[in-house]
Amino acid sequence: MAPLVDDTLRAEGLLLDANVLIEYRDSDPGILALAAEHLGPVTVVGAVLAEVKRLGECDITRLGIKVVDATPDQEARAKVMRGSTSLEDRLCFVVCFDYSRTCVTNDKGLRRLCARHEVRTKFGLHLMSDLVAAGVLPPSRARRVARTIQAASPDYYEEDILQQFDDLLSH
Repeated sequence: MAPLVDDTLRAEGLLLDANVLIEYRDSDPGILALAAEHLGPVTVVGAVLAEVKRLGECDITRLGIKVVDATPDQEARAKVMRGSTSLEDRLCFVVCFDYSRTCVTNDKGLRRLCARHEVRTKFGLHLMSDLVAAGVLPPSRARRVARTIQAASPDYYEEDILQQFDDLLSH
């Protein structure tokens, strides 16, 4: 995987973590392509992509997502961080911190880490609400994909979360 030039990463954009990649891989990968096309640069850290089975660099490239490798300095910083987050989550945090990216994650530990350091975060479903607001994703498709995601993780996506998402789409 070729690292991107720093200037490419410096533009504000989104960085996806593994759980968001997996949810959209299993429900509707086209949502990720729409995000890359309409919401700004979308990236994934190479070490994070390596965690995600059945989704490779060719798939990611086809979706318009850039793969970035953490620098040796970023890897070293992530390795010495303490807490309950995985190394891959810490790499997401460090890359987002260094390049002013928004971290797209549902992971509570990663969200807390980002919040402590004022790194912007976005829930995975909010990619779709942003796309609906931009007029490039029909609300019916967003609701259908959200239901598919919920069916795969019913303990995480309780009915109230889907109701909040539906309310967000209605505004």
